Amino acid sequence: MSSILTQHLKNGQRALPSLENIAKVSPLVTREMAQNGGSYTLQGTNTYIIGTGTDRLLLDTGSGSYEYIPFLKEAMKQTGCESLKGIIITHWHHDHLGGVPSIQAEFGMENPIPIYKFMPENMEETFGKGEGSKNPFEIWPKEKFLPLVTEQKLVCEGATLRVVHTPGHASDHVVVILEEENAMFSGDNVLGTGTGVFRDLSAYIKSLKLMLDLNPGRLYPGHGPVVEDGRKLINEYIDHRMARLKQVQDILGSHPLKPWRKDKIAANIYPSLPEELRLPAIYNTERVLLALLNQGTVEMKTDDASGEILWSLVKERL
Repeated sequence: MSSILTQHLKNGQRALPSLENIAKVSPLVTREMAQNGGSYTLQGTNTYIIGTGTDRLLLDTGSGSYEYIPFLKEAMKQTGCESLKGIIITHWHHDHLGGVPSIQAEFGMENPIPIYKFMPENMEETFGKGEGSKNPFEIWPKEKFLPLVTEQKLVCEGATLRVVHTPGHASDHVVVILEEENAMFSGDNVLGTGTGVFRDLSAYIKSLKLMLDLNPGRLYPGHGPVVEDGRKLINEYIDHRMARLKQVQDILGSHPLKPWRKDKIAANIYPSLPEELRLPAIYNTERVLLALLNQGTVEMKTDDASGEILWSLVKERL
């Protein structure tokens, strides 16, 4: 794996850079930390006030931490923002969507704030105990979202935002181009530190290539610090994911007569990973295996004795 993507991992531990709770990261963009740091969220979810006037756009809302609203209010005060023209949600995971009710209660009681989200035909099921564990429509009713479409533009004073659907991390995931800066809000497809999880590897790689084709300069990620050279990091992500596909095949091919459990494959790939990242690593390994299964490269079977799923290369690949 590239050192750029692992430089925060040292001696089996994560060393994350400190981020200010409120930071003016450009003349048009102010970042507010959502006060929800953790194993999946790194220092916490980044939310962004965008624009220059008194009525601005907010991108993402955190998970609903009671500590967040005071920081959002202070950021609005510091930047001269008096109201929120709309809220753009990059994807349905609760660490990005969960703050909508409290923000609406604080700022939108008299005039409700429009909540924009891409609405795919088929929403993914909830999973695990992390970012995808809560039904988004239990957080905010489905009928209250304003559906985004790819290439849609949202405008406030000083800022023109263009939305592009980029599934993979989540089926409804979007990135948002700030046209005045040629910058990209990359959501959870590309982070400022390390790499994230994904639901559909084939869709994810396709989206990363689309993001590269959009030729962004800066990235404003959903987690971690601002990325100055967006194209370089997106390329690193693509190379990393393609290398993982080959690495999993090589592990399976190293003992061709031995079927493998996904956790054992993950342990070979990530021998010194911090404990809190082991479940995400196993999850990503399973997504790689499913992509290889769809390609006809690997096969899976259920062990009769243990009931465990075992993986191996198809015989034609040996």
